[in-house]
Amino acid sequence: MKTQKPKEKKMYPGEFHVIRDSDTILAFDIENARLIKLNDLELRVLNKAKEKPAAISELKRRLSPEKSEKVEEASDELIRVNMLGYKPFKGISRREIAEFERKKLAELKKSNVTQICLNVTHRCNLHCDYCYGEDGSYGGPAVHMKKETAEQAVQFLMKESGSSDFCRLTFFGGEPLLNFDLVKYLVPYAREQAARHHKKIYFGMTTNGVLLDDEKIDFLIKEKIDMTFSFDGPKKIHDKNRRFKLDKEQSSYDLIYPKISTFIEKAEKNNSFYGFRATLTRPGILNIYDVANFFRSFKTREIHYDIAEYRKGISPRGLAISEDDLRLYRQKVKEVAEDFGKNKQKSNYDSLFSGPLRSIREKTRKNNACISPGCLYVGVSPGGDIFPCHRFVGYKETKLGDIWRGFDRQKWMARYVKVHIFNSKVCSRCWIRYFCGGLCSATNYYLGGDLVLSETVTPEPVHCQLRKIVFEEAMLLYTRLSEQASQAKEEKQIEESHACQN
Repeated sequence: MKTQKPKEKKMYPGEFHVIRDSDTILAFDIENARLIKLNDLELRVLNKAKEKPAAISELKRRLSPEKSEKVEEASDELIRVNMLGYKPFKGISRREIAEFERKKLAELKKSNVTQICLNVTHRCNLHCDYCYGEDGSYGGPAVHMKKETAEQAVQFLMKESGSSDFCRLTFFGGEPLLNFDLVKYLVPYAREQAARHHKKIYFGMTTNGVLLDDEKIDFLIKEKIDMTFSFDGPKKIHDKNRRFKLDKEQSSYDLIYPKISTFIEKAEKNNSFYGFRATLTRPGILNIYDVANFFRSFKTREIHYDIAEYRKGISPRGLAISEDDLRLYRQKVKEVAEDFGKNKQKSNYDSLFSGPLRSIREKTRKNNACISPGCLYVGVSPGGDIFPCHRFVGYKETKLGDIWRGFDRQKWMARYVKVHIFNSKVCSRCWIRYFCGGLCSATNYYLGGDLVLSETVTPEPVHCQLRKIVFEEAMLLYTRLSEQASQAKEEKQIEESHACQN
């Protein structure tokens, strides 16, 4: 009687994303945040298993006329690095999601609101093409915050920050320096109230810099207010994005740059913090190499790039990023990556790659883009209304309460804890989900009316497309830097060994 051959087990691939560049092939193991270098045959084996899981013998047949032993070698290597296995990949289960939400809610309940973003005015002196606040007024009356409202906002912060020994107040707008008298009044008032509550208070401000002068600069530095300048890069790019409301031909760059330079000169002498927030529109991404080099000239490590997002890709001035721009953008990003690798000292200040490289190195696993809206941080309108953050101000339906009566924080947290990648049909299928954590919930709301990214949002948000390009190039850069470091270490060991022998 003939004995039956044991049935071969099917091979299943892990969840992966492929990045190729000239002779380099990388497989990004999504669930384990690993980069694995492949050869061409290993990639073909992996792709065949992805098309339809199969036993090794079947994979050999499908890859004919490739030599059988070569296919087996490639399969063995993929098994060794856990890219092929005998069990199909399964995503996170609903039970695991529920447990994740339960733990996150319990964690948030232990925290306090320690920071408020105070919109001290809804007036602005610029007319930026991409302004989500509709020229700073957020679609409502362009008013200043009153002193009594500002004082109540401080009292609200003292109460909501509870037993925390610190809190933070950020001046925002509109353009906050349009209401500089209130800022000057509120800083000592808030310090006095914080001292009474045995807290240390920190201050921040985001400004376009138009109204900076010696008086304001000296005050901001003396009071140790952390400054973020909304500035979009070289003149030809900045001026296209950020125009004056009345004189649209006047260069805002020519006015602002000398003032920011004066602030920086004084800030460096006084060890005061400053950073930049650059919003990228079409001119910015097509000239990203110039933008990155521009910001590298500053000493600050705080350079944050944001992407201008337009509903349905329509910009009033034709500055929206189109599909045709992405190929050119990738080439420019490659140039930035090459420069990054050559000049490591300057590259420390380049947030285009330093953040992604850190995420790759540390195997980051983010489940959401931000946990703070309405939980650790809130935005307050000039009238005293509370919103999840400064980006939600203006969406009346997202109002949480006001600074006199407060808000039901427990109810909001129970809702917000469900804002994560697994509750978005788009993000849960995306290869970059754990590095990204999904889009900002306010951006999701702006684009699709939901706190998570909706399938109804088409085309794919440019945030997503550009972030994928940067991470793919960062992964190639990380691999090159790792190989260079490994080679340098090996050469050093050989030199030391020869030195010992001599």
